[in-house]
Amino acid sequence: MGTNDGRQYECAWLLAWVCVNELFAYAMEDAGAPAAVIADLLRMPLKPDRTFNYKGLSHDLQVAAKAAGLP
Repeated sequence: MGTNDGRQYECAWLLAWVCVNELFAYAMEDAGAPAAVIADLLRMPLKPDRTFNYKGLSHDLQVAAKAAGLP
């Protein structure tokens, strides 16, 4: 972030990807979610995609978090 190299979108995508695909799964595991639930979590695609449905992913992850007892 802030490298001024014209790749801000890709940098933001990578940060979001790590948060969603890695950190959220760890938080679910720490909350005691079953492995099957964690394995079935929706994930962001590996490559940046401007058509990706962020709102849908956010909603679905919130529902999964509440079901696992996360605040």
